[in-house]
Amino acid sequence: TRALGRRWPAPSAPQRAAEAAAMPRGKTPTRPKAGEGGKAPAVDAERVGRVFQAWDLNGDGFIMAEELASVLKKVDGKLWTDRKIGSLVAAVDRNKDGKIDYREFVAWVCGPSKPEDKDQKDRKAIIAAMATVPAEAPAAPGAGSGRVEDSPEVDGLLARIFALYDQDGDERLERLELLEGEEKRRGRLDFGPKQRKEVIEWFKSSGAEGSVADGLFLSREKWRAAVVPLACEAGGLDDEARRDPAQVARCLADRWLAPLEAAMPKKAAAAAPAPDEAAPAAPKEPPAYPLTIPFTELKDRLVEAISFNKNVLVLSSGLGEVETFFNYQMTSHVDCKELIGEMFVRKTMTKEEAQDRVRSAMTKAMNSNGFCKPLWFRFANTAFDLASLCGETVPAEVFDKEAWTIDAAYRKGFFDDGHKFGLEVEDGKKWKEFYVVISSTFDLEMAQKSLSNVIPSFDKLAVLIVDPASIA
Repeated sequence: TRALGRRWPAPSAPQRAAEAAAMPRGKTPTRPKAGEGGKAPAVDAERVGRVFQAWDLNGDGFIMAEELASVLKKVDGKLWTDRKIGSLVAAVDRNKDGKIDYREFVAWVCGPSKPEDKDQKDRKAIIAAMATVPAEAPAAPGAGSGRVEDSPEVDGLLARIFALYDQDGDERLERLELLEGEEKRRGRLDFGPKQRKEVIEWFKSSGAEGSVADGLFLSREKWRAAVVPLACEAGGLDDEARRDPAQVARCLADRWLAPLEAAMPKKAAAAAPAPDEAAPAAPKEPPAYPLTIPFTELKDRLVEAISFNKNVLVLSSGLGEVETFFNYQMTSHVDCKELIGEMFVRKTMTKEEAQDRVRSAMTKAMNSNGFCKPLWFRFANTAFDLASLCGETVPAEVFDKEAWTIDAAYRKGFFDDGHKFGLEVEDGKKWKEFYVVISSTFDLEMAQKSLSNVIPSFDKLAVLIVDPASIA
């Protein structure tokens, strides 16, 4: 189903029972037993409901062709070809929207049929396949609703996130509240006209109510139903992961709650600890580097190192999660492994062109629409000779945070007088956002052997080693 589209929940057990009572056959619909006119065995609507939830792999309230194929091919791969499954979906899908909802499924399996029906054999085969689902198959995540957002861990996160958007507390998400919240969540520099347009389209397609004159809004329930698949898509969760409340909750916490709370300190302050429980004050002296840290502390340790006026080298010891972390940060990015490929393997880039690319990234980091942001060098599993690129175009002083000042950058032509003035106000607050961070998949021993001579000012870096054991 579309991540930005409307998503209707699978009916609850009471709803299924009520709908079963309304089926054409009168009471709880059943199929005649085998031997009675050659018809299929008996099936009750509650049983059908359990099967529907088990086969609705992503828990969105619909059975898609690919979900049905995944189940039926495991039962009988020779019988259930793609063509046959396509024909089956077409027969069951009464409203022709390309997917099977609960009502269509019950109507087709439990509805009346005659021996001459063309799909009689298919019905028998489906009912036989249903026998593979345990009689007490658990309901989909969501305590009987079939919706992962109704699980306790996801529901609690959604309530906190919605409160951060809903600034006036009226239980409605107005268009302006959504835009302001998204700007804070993503960062002002990464939320331009294109992104605003996409958010408005999502807002409308998710079921916005009201009028342009009186104001459009999303109800809390419609927002909940729409934001979960959006978060799952943003987090790259597959169908199985989307049914796991723990994984969905982690995705919402990392991509929605954390950035919103960081950007809205007043809202987050309500959850601050009491004075006697307050966190200890930041240390007055920097820790001894190299420093081994758990992955969960990476962000805080980066902030700590920068507060001591240090650039940072992060060693991941082969962990891919570290590079994933940096991919989601607001940085100006230089991919050193890519430079190696272009300069030395494919030979499509000269040294001068590589220097221009690095300088361009440096310029964007020091002047990003009037602000600054980190400059990230991705080394991956290489020992790229960054020092060899240094010179007039790429000043080596950039890698020495103490030496690389606003005046030094200005003298090297990275920005003009106007931007220099903007950086100097408020005690250089904006300039403090610029720093160099280098990530490598090496461990400490390999880094000291292979990187110490290729990274300028290596001995002045705050070296953070992410403990592999900290990631399960």
